[in-house]
Amino acid sequence: MFFSLGPEPDTRLPCHDRVFDQWFSHDVGWHLRDKVFYKGYDHPNLDHGNSITIRFDSEQIIIDHDGLRSCPLWLDRSQGRISNLLGTGQRIWADGEISWYNNEIIFQNRDVIGHVSDQTQPLHTVVDKIRCNLQAKFDALENELKIMPQRLFVTGGLDTLTLWCFASSYKAIECLDHEHFEYDEFTNNCYYALSQQHWAYRQIHHWKQPNILISGACGDEFFMRGPSAVAMWCAWHDIDLMAYIEGRQGYQVAYYLKPENRAIFLDAWQKRYAIRERYHDELSLKHALLDMIANDHQHWHLGNTLTWTPFKDIELAKLMLSLAPNELLAQILDGVVNRAIMQEVNPQALDWLSKHKNKANRANLPTRF
Repeated sequence: MFFSLGPEPDTRLPCHDRVFDQWFSHDVGWHLRDKVFYKGYDHPNLDHGNSITIRFDSEQIIIDHDGLRSCPLWLDRSQGRISNLLGTGQRIWADGEISWYNNEIIFQNRDVIGHVSDQTQPLHTVVDKIRCNLQAKFDALENELKIMPQRLFVTGGLDTLTLWCFASSYKAIECLDHEHFEYDEFTNNCYYALSQQHWAYRQIHHWKQPNILISGACGDEFFMRGPSAVAMWCAWHDIDLMAYIEGRQGYQVAYYLKPENRAIFLDAWQKRYAIRERYHDELSLKHALLDMIANDHQHWHLGNTLTWTPFKDIELAKLMLSLAPNELLAQILDGVVNRAIMQEVNPQALDWLSKHKNKANRANLPTRF
């Protein structure tokens, strides 16, 4: 889903379309109808998707997308260019919409978070709601995108095994035990730089022909296990996480103790009074965390490979933040919500789960699914 829109073709990309006085450069996999370019998918009956639409008419160009834009955007005024490929210039955040009207660039704010409740929900309620949310998405995947091969690479981690629990009920989904990456013109030219700027592209599969890659991307972040959001949440709640986890066991513990993550937690802990002063109540803290999560872009489509990202859903993060502090802390350390979903949907996954995040991930996986 890579594109560049400006007065000249962007030679980093393989496809170029002249529309009025602009050049729309892009990777393969886009569709064109009546001067509307579209790539990705939307689930009509769900507030969830991963798509971009670029509409041209004689006076304006409008960049539209699903409710929570999956990719970053940059506006480079010096080049008169908007792009999501290795961008330079002004970053357009997830709540920003951008369009051209009579050669003038227009910004509008878009509420990507919606209503946030200050009510607490018990763990079993949150687990049930998330299970239903994911089940509805898998049902929609089968009904609406069945024309393309659907593949899931099971890593042995919390997120892909959570997805496997649902995927195991669908014959159309192929579970992979190997990594697969086919190069084309765009990936030959840009993949190395892309993977350096966006870490999630070091963890992606790619096929030249149309495919759907069921991705666990965004799982850490939207399930409140990402270090930056966890550090802010813990500091606001006066929890010194580095001291708290000393000597404790948990799926995430060793990951949090990595030097780069430890630095994030220590920095937030040292700034805890400033964080508490800035976010004076729990509702303002939740808004700040949700805004951070909304701008943590990870997988958007690569060529003809559509990345299906069911965890990219702000409602999931809201549900996590509705847990009582002690229950959310258990999710932060050991993924108790994920484990409860696995237990309900397909408990076999619990036997395959690795002991630690990103460490000997495949040690407990079977040789065949």
